[in-house]
Order: sequence, then structure tokens, then C-alpha cells
Amino acid sequence: MKISSINARVRVIFNRSFVGALVAMPLAAFAAPMPQTVAPQQVVNRLVQEPWRFEGTSEQAASLGQVMLYQGRKPARLLIGFHTEGRRIEGELAALDADNRPMGIAPLTGVLQEAGDPAVRPVACDLRVAMKTTLDLQGVCGKEMLAGHFHVREKTLPSMLIAVGWASPPLIAGDYWLTPWRN
Repeated sequence: MKISSINARVRVIFNRSFVGALVAMPLAAFAAPMPQTVAPQQVVNRLVQEPWRFEGTSEQAASLGQVMLYQGRKPARLLIGFHTEGRRIEGELAALDADNRPMGIAPLTGVLQEAGDPAVRPVACDLRVAMKTTLDLQGVCGKEMLAGHFHVREKTLPSMLIAVGWASPPLIAGDYWLTPWRN
């Protein structure tokens, strides 16, 4: 075997492993943990128990960036249930199809930005839904509404391209308005 062919193989292996590491590292770092297998009715039962419950609709595919439990009819119904401990918020977001069958679930965390009781008056809050790409919600939490602005930064490009300024991650943004969950 010639030295030049060995060098060519080493270069190819190095280039493939470098590109693989460059692409795989950001994906592994930002991948959401795999959801535990949960019966759809258990999800709804948990959300019903939360003291803060809100709902809204979405015409988009509401897979929440995870494996869909069920491919249902639109519009999707989004349910959020959470509780507060001091200024910390914890709960879940669930997507139901038009027939109220769960299509996906994701954990929700957040913080109340100011001291106060959302049951008395709306309080600024930041919520984060842990999906394949994180959904950030900034707005107000109150007894009668959960509303504000959301954004999702897609992690589809290698971090190196973003870090050196050659590209920026795609941004999906908009407004949300959820009302108290009807019982």
C-alpha cells in the first residue's frame, strides 16, 4: 500500500469524524429527554389536578416536537396545567385533537417575574416548554388569561456556523392567548 493512499484514507476519516462531531454535538446537547410512556388519559387526569389550567386552539400540527401519540383532526386543543411554588412554575402542556384525544405532551417550567399572586392580578411570567426545540413564552399569568409572546429557535444548523456569524438559527415567533380551562 502506498503512503499517499494511506494519507488519503486518514484525511477522509478525519474529515468525516470532524463533520460528524460538529453536527452531532449540537444536536445531542439540545435534544429533549425522551418522554416516558404514559397513557393519554393519565396525562389529562394529571392536568385536571393542577390549580392553574388554561386552554387554547392551534391550526398547526401540535406534535410538541415529539413523537405524536395520535394523528388527530384539527384544530388541535392545547391544554396547560401548572402549579406555583413561590415564584417557580411547574406543569405540563398537552395537545389534544378535535376529538379531545391526546396527541403529545411536554413538561413546562417557568418563573413569575415579580412578587405577587396571579389569582389577584396578572403577573409577568416566563414559561419554557421542553420540546425537541425549546418553546419560550413571555407574557402574563393571571386568573383569567395566560397571554404574551412566544418564540422557538430551531437548532437545525451546526453551532460553528452560528458562532462565527455565517448563519443564524431560524426563528419562529408569534403571540399566544389562552383562557381558563372549561371543566
